[in-house]
Amino acid sequence: MSDLNKVVWAEGVFVGQQHFQAWDRQVRASSFFDKKSYHPFYWGVVSLSWSEVSLRDGRFELQKLQAVFPDGQVIDYQRDQEEPLFLDLNQNGQQEVTVSVALASNHFVEGAAGYTSNGRLSRWMAFYKDLPDECDSARTREVMLAKPNLRLLTDLDAKDQMQVLPLVRFQKQYDGEYRVSTDVFPPCLHINSVPWLYELLQNTTDMLTNFQRDYRKQRQGMTDPSGFSSAELSDLMLHRDIAEVKCVLDQYLSVPQHHPFEFFQKLTGLHQSLALFFNPENLGNAPAYHHGTTENTFQTIVSEIRTMLSLKQERPEAGIGLNQLSAGRFESTKISSQALETMSFFIAVDAHQDGVDWIARFPGLCKVSAPEQLETLIASGLPGVPVQHVQRVPSKVRIRSGYEYFQLNTMSEMWREIVRVGQFSVFCMGDFADVSLELIAVEES
Repeated sequence: MSDLNKVVWAEGVFVGQQHFQAWDRQVRASSFFDKKSYHPFYWGVVSLSWSEVSLRDGRFELQKLQAVFPDGQVIDYQRDQEEPLFLDLNQNGQQEVTVSVALASNHFVEGAAGYTSNGRLSRWMAFYKDLPDECDSARTREVMLAKPNLRLLTDLDAKDQMQVLPLVRFQKQYDGEYRVSTDVFPPCLHINSVPWLYELLQNTTDMLTNFQRDYRKQRQGMTDPSGFSSAELSDLMLHRDIAEVKCVLDQYLSVPQHHPFEFFQKLTGLHQSLALFFNPENLGNAPAYHHGTTENTFQTIVSEIRTMLSLKQERPEAGIGLNQLSAGRFESTKISSQALETMSFFIAVDAHQDGVDWIARFPGLCKVSAPEQLETLIASGLPGVPVQHVQRVPSKVRIRSGYEYFQLNTMSEMWREIVRVGQFSVFCMGDFADVSLELIAVEES
């Protein structure tokens, strides 16, 4: 028979305890049906805290626990209102101890007058309390109530015929103290149900904030996307996806009562966006969310996101540029030998001159070499790395108005020295002393 069947109250019905028990079952079943209908992960920890003082002595003593068990049972344990609930971690004898809270799967009440438990483990413990009439506090009646018969268990304890909710995993340190294993999360109903899940949200948001900060610096002076190269448009699309996720994570920080599954969904979307750009093998292979065993759920996906973001930052052309040392004199940033050997290098030049006559003269008045060779080239008048004007630049190069583009000959003898030292200098002579230069590195197809 379904517990959702309604109890009928009608005139002439002799009311017994069975009526109220059936009513209790109907209310409980209706509440459970609502929970599992509205959300697939309706159970877990709402709030959790324990005594840090007791933990230093190897004893886990619960201070507060608000939670929903897998069968829909709601509990609200407050240490200042209940009997102590503790567990000696040292008796476990393990280096890692997972502490869980448990209730009997049945709905028996222990301690009810006139009933025997017959040795059965009961979910409820009866107690008596005088309750006032809400309309007239002078009228009181002794009422039998029941509170959850909670118990704390470890990995080694039997859990048959019990509803179990894992809370926290501790690792025993060399000094004998127990520390929280922050890579393991209990099933939670809020992002801030446990501090280390909220900290993961903060760290993830900070990671994306730093990534956006670097992009803002890169975008300085690049206001019009219509002139972007294909590589810059690709970056724009990537950061659009990141901005959408970052905006939502900021809201979760402000309102951390969101369900962790919502957080995980945003991480999954970001994971797949990054896979599309950097690691196509991961497309369709995002880690799955496991509410009951979240040991690697969040840590795995955040780790993979961090790895793919580092691929973006570690691209050979990342951070390559020219710094002006004085009038007409420039020096590149440090460049990896991989980039110098495999990429094409272009100099975008704005000579601040009318007409185009200067284009033919520029290669002869521009010296490119390793930094320590530059003075010798200038004094001797010897040529440096050949510089050649190009009419058609690769599609990855963003065309800037007023600039002409010159390619450096990376097959020349002097380029080998540049590869060795990982840096080069540029000196523009004559009427090119006030020239504006920009270095562009392009991966060869």
